[in-house]
Amino acid sequence: PMRTRFDHFGEEAHTDHEAQLVADGKITQQELNNRRLLRRLMTDNGMLTIRTEWWHFEAMRGAQAKRQLRIIE
Repeated sequence: PMRTRFDHFGEEAHTDHEAQLVADGKITQQELNNRRLLRRLMTDNGMLTIRTEWWHFEAMRGAQAKRQLRIIE
């Protein structure tokens, strides 16, 4: 369990103050542990995170993608 569904955009999905979310009873310690495990596994393998969505991972930032990749139509 992570407390929210993967497409939840509310405060409970933010990663920048998860300890406070636990203290406020908005997520459990186990949910925080699960999120940290997922983040560690993903970032250890080169993925990037964003602070407002525990479930969001990217291979590269948008600006880098625009520079390096081309649109295939």
